[in-house]
Amino acid sequence: MSFQFKRVSIVLLLTVLCACNSYPTDNVSLGEERPAIVVEGASKTAALYVDGLLMGNTSRFSGNKNKLLIEEGRHKVVVKDNGVTVYSENIFVSGGQVKIISITN
Repeated sequence: MSFQFKRVSIVLLLTVLCACNSYPTDNVSLGEERPAIVVEGASKTAALYVDGLLMGNTSRFSGNKNKLLIEEGRHKVVVKDNGVTVYSENIFVSGGQVKIISITN
């Protein structure tokens, strides 16, 4: 093998290896914000259930930054206070919508 052939082969190999190590240049968009649930007016002992799963005490989801992010679509929302259902609704949320649940005594 000639020296010139080896040199061209090494340059070609380095070019291919460097091209394989490039980073993507596309921007990734996450789309719209996720929908959320906010609970207002519930007692300190009330609990929030979404689709049958306990999400926690309603005071954790009282508004502003304290909201429960959920997936778009249909959901069964229930608020229980000491085991007694005080609120129940089937909802549909999408596109960053915030569903405000008001509990009135």
